Amino acid sequence: MRPPLVRVLRRLGREGLVDLEAVSGLLAVGDQGERHSAPWFVRLLVGFGAWVASGFLVAFLFMVDLVPEDLGAALFGAFVLAGAGALRRSPAAEGSDFLQQSALAGWLVGQLMVVFGMAEGTDSPPVTAGVVLLVQVASMAFFADAVARFLASGFAVASVLALMLHWKVPQGDEVAFLLSALGAGLIWWHRPALLAGRFPQAVNPVGYGLVFSALALLALALADPLEQHPSGILASTALSAGVLLMAWCLLGERRRSGPGLAVLGLVLLLGLATSSAPGVMAAVGTLVLGFRAGERGLLALAWSFLLFFLAAFYYNLEVPLLEKSGLLLASGALLLGLRALLRRCG
Repeated sequence: MRPPLVRVLRRLGREGLVDLEAVSGLLAVGDQGERHSAPWFVRLLVGFGAWVASGFLVAFLFMVDLVPEDLGAALFGAFVLAGAGALRRSPAAEGSDFLQQSALAGWLVGQLMVVFGMAEGTDSPPVTAGVVLLVQVASMAFFADAVARFLASGFAVASVLALMLHWKVPQGDEVAFLLSALGAGLIWWHRPALLAGRFPQAVNPVGYGLVFSALALLALALADPLEQHPSGILASTALSAGVLLMAWCLLGERRRSGPGLAVLGLVLLLGLATSSAPGVMAAVGTLVLGFRAGERGLLALAWSFLLFFLAAFYYNLEVPLLEKSGLLLASGALLLGLRALLRRCG
């Protein structure tokens, strides 16, 4: 039976054959895979029991009026968040699904208390959104739970969107989307360096959270009659420029060759053809990041949203069915040509 990769790396490090600092991020992320040995259904039942127990505890606190109102609820929620974070980081929680799920439930309860308390106590949406944003940033950095960090990324994007809409920033919805897309792109592009940094376990959850939030904003734009989500020229232009820049960097010295120029031209043509549907270029950019990072989960997420956005783009075209069929054939030929050029470029 072959030993786990993490164990092999540690042994090589003790023997001085590899630099432990260079692989510290991989070791930190790999520790999660060795932590549990119980069957998945046992862990599921234990986690469910933790959530039920946490729910009864919160209900009891409210029934006996131990939870204050207004700003007091926000302060109480901050203490709950701190307690949940300490519980999650405790040595006892490292091998206990019950304690881990209890800490996650406490974190969510603390979040709700902070939002409720700030909203009732200050009656100021910008102050509430700003405080919530700060709480999410702290959670992403210090709350040692992948699910919490993923959710905190989404809550942070929602807070930024709320601030933009409240201040009536011109195209503020698209600005919020682009900020989340920029953050996701930087995280996945510089992932190896970040994994060797101070918060290696936060890289993947936060990266996935920002990508999912950005793509979800674009998906919501298709169903929002008030158009309170990004769907304009700013997002399309920025996404096309971003995908072109990534393609330019990945092509390297081949960018000036015939196939390299053809790839850049096809990317530009795809951006122009789908300027009214920025979700297509967002999904394509996610595909590029997924291929570069070698992350199958990111590739699966990108392909799922790409199929969704392509179907929505085709459905919303206000042209006859015959022209739609021609556009669909042309799009398929374009993608096949791009694939062939990428294979030729290596």
